[in-house]
Amino acid sequence: MTDGFNNMADTNSEWVCGVSKNKIQQGYLLAGFVLVSGLALMFYLNDASEDATLIGMVNIGFAAVVFFMTRRSLATSSRLLVLNSDGVWYRDWKGPVVPWNQIANIEISGSRIKAAVRLTLKDPEAVITLLDAADRKAFEKNPLVNMPVLRVPNGALADTLEQIHEKLNAFARLARAAS
Repeated sequence: MTDGFNNMADTNSEWVCGVSKNKIQQGYLLAGFVLVSGLALMFYLNDASEDATLIGMVNIGFAAVVFFMTRRSLATSSRLLVLNSDGVWYRDWKGPVVPWNQIANIEISGSRIKAAVRLTLKDPEAVITLLDAADRKAFEKNPLVNMPVLRVPNGALADTLEQIHEKLNAFARLARAAS
């Protein structure tokens, strides 16, 4: 699959938002808690219930899944959102760099739990044509891509949505001034 980030021009004016360290810590903490509860069920509460061993094994399996998902999100890339003179690239879109001239509107939306920055595209087809056929299908099926809107959810970002919104608007203004 094409990694749009690698196609960005080298520039001094680049801003990178990484993965939130708090989210990583929370993932490891959750995995540890579920692991300890699973071990407690298997070894200490085994006599109290016939199903304690089975429930403990399920907990340990769940802890392993949470641990590896947390580890994968950290190891995949420390660059989650990149802004530069070329445009916007977000890792979880699994798509190209979205050029600034294709962004019509930038806004914060959603509730506190599902807050996100929404980028409304002027011409979605122009962005889609940057991808080959296989990547195009995966991009269009992405839950963060609902043409003409691209979402950047708050979940794993190291910076607040307000900071990201300000940076997006600042880079968009610079791009408009340069063109």
